[in-house]
Amino acid sequence: TWLDRRGAAVIFASRFTPGLRVPTYLAAGILPTRFFWFVFYFLLATVLWTPAAVGIGAVVGRPLLDWAISAKDYAGWLLLGEVIVLLLVWKLVVPLFSYRGRRGLAMRCARWRRFEYWPVWVFYPPLVFAVMTIMLRHRSISIFAAANPGIEHGGFIGESKTAILTGLAGAGESVARWEEIPEGEIEARVHQVETFLARHGFSYPIVLKPDAGERGMGVVIVRSATQVRSFFEQYAPLSIVQEYVPGLEYGVFYLRHPDEEKGRIFAITDKRFPEVVGDGERTIEQLIFEDRTALPMAEAYLARFGERGLDVPPLGERIQLIDIGTHCLGAVFLDGGAHVTPALTEEIDRISQTFDGFYFGRYDVRVPDVASLEAGRDIRVIELNGVSSEATSIYDPRHGVWHAYRVLFEQWRWVYAIGAANAKRGAPVPRTWTLLRRLIWSDPRPEVRVAHEGGDRPESGEPGQSADSRPAKSSPADSISP
Repeated sequence: TWLDRRGAAVIFASRFTPGLRVPTYLAAGILPTRFFWFVFYFLLATVLWTPAAVGIGAVVGRPLLDWAISAKDYAGWLLLGEVIVLLLVWKLVVPLFSYRGRRGLAMRCARWRRFEYWPVWVFYPPLVFAVMTIMLRHRSISIFAAANPGIEHGGFIGESKTAILTGLAGAGESVARWEEIPEGEIEARVHQVETFLARHGFSYPIVLKPDAGERGMGVVIVRSATQVRSFFEQYAPLSIVQEYVPGLEYGVFYLRHPDEEKGRIFAITDKRFPEVVGDGERTIEQLIFEDRTALPMAEAYLARFGERGLDVPPLGERIQLIDIGTHCLGAVFLDGGAHVTPALTEEIDRISQTFDGFYFGRYDVRVPDVASLEAGRDIRVIELNGVSSEATSIYDPRHGVWHAYRVLFEQWRWVYAIGAANAKRGAPVPRTWTLLRRLIWSDPRPEVRVAHEGGDRPESGEPGQSADSRPAKSSPADSISP
């Protein structure tokens, strides 16, 4: 039907566009089109095309040939220029001919306008130069890793979550209950998870995560024994099972100088989870592409939804795009500094001082509501990150890049001061090469996909619940949050 309606335009386009002629002939035969009209438009296009092609060659052919001969000494540079032009056309012009291509360009423009999405090599160099001045002042590169003597290398990268949660054992009910799942037979590990549930009286969902990993990698919220088994089929190393804590999630950045009795809250991140609302007409993909908040992370959201992105949600249905509090997966980070209160500071300090050798890092906590957070009540710690944590409140869209640099510089000034103070007290300072080797050869953890009704997709949160390096730019310390 489309070819019957557009036949003349299709035939003319095939004559004037290299590469379209054979596909057009084949389509005309397969579909089948009306022979008389096809031949008529074909001959008409030929009558127009052939004199035009010959005429263009006659007029500009010789001058172009003469120019090409005279420019032979610059052929290499001309070829390079041609390749660059073709790449620009491919990247910037070709996408304009499809809806998804146009929205993809809009997404990339939105990411470049906001520093939180800049690549690592763009955002971090100014901070690196600033931190080098701190290194020179302390005459050490790696002394910052002594800031948390109770955590391996201070929590620089690849630290054990089991060891950190064990260090917080003195905090009691303030820490979400958990259990180590060692390597072993799949059925034995599934049985251990079921025993964990029965012992504490829990029901699904629960959280499974690798003992070592950054930026939400490998963390899943599972809702059945089948999904538990699927997790262990794909992930063999040491893991953790942890209770699922519903509620709002915040990142609370804490620090305490060893010479001081009390610590302080350096920053708070309020973690939000974007959603779109169905209108009964547009697909989930279209809703995401046309939502100003969701657009910069559209690629990550669409990867999560997969084929479901083509579904058309009914009018008024709310679609939560992400349900794990990780910036690189699409959570929105806001500055929660207004929630800092004496009561909250006292509670976070109390929890921190139960961990011998902890002075600097960021908690991921869950609370029932904002009032509980400000009152320092019903706080449950789900994760703690060490010296490479970032004050992720800097990613609030209201803040600019210079605010981010000021906060991060202040953060690194503190971690070096705390590390130097602990080193004077006898805390070990790792060698610089040891830290570099750990950073370069740290094993990445695979994304785990668990079976669910209707197919397979990464399970990263509980729909309808709040939860938490960024996408393009990701700190090793971007937390994973069940």
